[in-house]
Amino acid sequence: MLQQAALLIFNNPQVLWLSGLVVIPIIIHLFNLRRTKRITFSNVSLLKEIKEESTAKKRPKKLLILLSRILTILFLVMAFAQPILKEDKGPTALSEEVLIYLDNSPSHLMKGANGNLLDMGIKMAQSIVETYPPATRFRFMENSYANSAKTLYTKEQLSDLLTEKEIVNVGRSMDEIKERIDNSGHQGEVYWISDFNQLESIRQLDFSKPIKMVPLLSEVTSNIYIDTVFLENAYLSGDFSNSLNIQLKSSGIKNARSTVSIFIEDRLTGTITIDLKEYMGQGTFELPSSETDLSALRLLLDDTRATFDNQFFLSINSLKRTNIVEVYDANSSFYISQLFTENEFFDFNRTSVKQIEVEQLANADLIVLNGVSSFSNQLKRELQNAKEQGITIVLIPASSFSTSDLLDLGLRITNGSNEQITLQATNFSDPFYEGVFEEEDDFEMPYASTDFRLLNEEYNLLQFLNGRSFLSKAATNGRIFVFASPFQTDRTNFVNHALFVPVFYRLALGSQRSFANLYYPTDAENISFPLRESNGPLIYQLVNQNQSITPDQRELEGNLLLFIPKDEMAPGLFDLTNDSQLYGKLSFNLPKAESIIPDQRNDILSSAAELDHVSIYQVADEQVFARQLQTELLGVPLWKGALLLGLLFLFVEIILIRYL
Repeated sequence: MLQQAALLIFNNPQVLWLSGLVVIPIIIHLFNLRRTKRITFSNVSLLKEIKEESTAKKRPKKLLILLSRILTILFLVMAFAQPILKEDKGPTALSEEVLIYLDNSPSHLMKGANGNLLDMGIKMAQSIVETYPPATRFRFMENSYANSAKTLYTKEQLSDLLTEKEIVNVGRSMDEIKERIDNSGHQGEVYWISDFNQLESIRQLDFSKPIKMVPLLSEVTSNIYIDTVFLENAYLSGDFSNSLNIQLKSSGIKNARSTVSIFIEDRLTGTITIDLKEYMGQGTFELPSSETDLSALRLLLDDTRATFDNQFFLSINSLKRTNIVEVYDANSSFYISQLFTENEFFDFNRTSVKQIEVEQLANADLIVLNGVSSFSNQLKRELQNAKEQGITIVLIPASSFSTSDLLDLGLRITNGSNEQITLQATNFSDPFYEGVFEEEDDFEMPYASTDFRLLNEEYNLLQFLNGRSFLSKAATNGRIFVFASPFQTDRTNFVNHALFVPVFYRLALGSQRSFANLYYPTDAENISFPLRESNGPLIYQLVNQNQSITPDQRELEGNLLLFIPKDEMAPGLFDLTNDSQLYGKLSFNLPKAESIIPDQRNDILSSAAELDHVSIYQVADEQVFARQLQTELLGVPLWKGALLLGLLFLFVEIILIRYL
């Protein structure tokens, strides 16, 4: 921000005409200098000596008295004119409307010079309100968006509102805040009070109006926090053994050691020590096999360097085993049955195409059509129902079958060229293959014959070298995957390849309709929770000891879609319930962006102050800010000094007359 020239202004300039009163002491002085009458004495030698000595003393005395009187009048007139020394910024009138944006995101719980950052921010906002004249109207914004940007407040109304402000668990990006300010229609001055922990794009922000930034600088310069928690086996829980992978990150601490305590239903279950190197560290905690309910877990980061976000909540809702049903024919291969039979992760059943078990298909998570050469009307009807219920269907084609039988399922399949072609190398960046192999080394890919081709594919998971798909998902409602060749040894060696088991495990585990996230951020706009079955027109609530929230909601393809009121959501464990039944638990945690303390924040703010549209108050104390704001907006009042100087010169005049 460029230095401004000083400007002297007067609140009551009409009083300055009284400065003309200085002519009175001047007239008096001139009157006292009038020519005296001459008187003759017989002997004046002694009187002449006295006269010369007296005149030498009186002339400077009278001039000093005159000067004191003139200065007394000038300074007293100036005092009544109320002079103010102010920076020259063009028009001196204050805005009639002022907008204040107060950032009250969770990072403002960090310690500042006097209390936490939110308390500092509220006091600074109060200073802004108090500095402006009584007629000023204010707009107020905060992270919750609870109040309208169109509302105008008086000084008293906004002061009362500020006393009610608390932390909300919503962080706003700089772009979001800029957009809301720009869309408010506000034309006056804008104050943005924040810790500005998202500064990456501050130089790219093109504000449509000048912004006065008020940084809230924390005394905390480093932080350690729980960044991510995930299961070793991403799909299974409940009766299966599993481990939690806990990832820590730090801001401002390159290498450290921290301890994480794991609580189940508020019972301390174990602790792990994690070493951070290069600002990151990871540890693994094996969940006790004796624990049957893992829906209420809490992690506590036992480290004094974790400033405000040292807790992390997660819920592992008990899941049923993945239900897999194989529909087989007389010539079906045995590989599917061999893979899933007596596997602790799956409930596997087989049903003949000639005698379909309708109940098995209805309860399945995954249906594998293995070499079925003919599709009866009953089978097509059940497959259509399964598709509508969100059940995953995998088609392994028979050597020959009528492709038109599958048109009702939305599958457009045509015969291929029957060439045997090697598959392309696996794309390990595809989320489908995440964690399949510990090392992503190149290995020889299997081959398969191009017997069939899915014309309406949405995306492919395995491709031939000629670019056509070996395994692809159909572009149709529902989840249907299609292989290009039968699982016969003369058609493909995929069934004997290292890819066979992980690909089918991924298809099976990904079909689990009862899977829910371990946790969600408090600023999530919507979440999807799987329901075991449709429960009709029920109203679900999120409830814990501190809150009861009824979000907007609807059921969609076997899932409950909840639209989270993120202005209200706080970190913690919540029961998903209606008045009579518990359906599971959901965990919410703070967004990780709130835990990051940017490096070189002061340097970035200093460079931002050079921008034409940005002014920055580099103060760490609200009292200093109040004085600086008073000086900038109202200027430095000089009337007291002028009054004191007027009285001083009046006193000098008295001394000169009385004692000289």
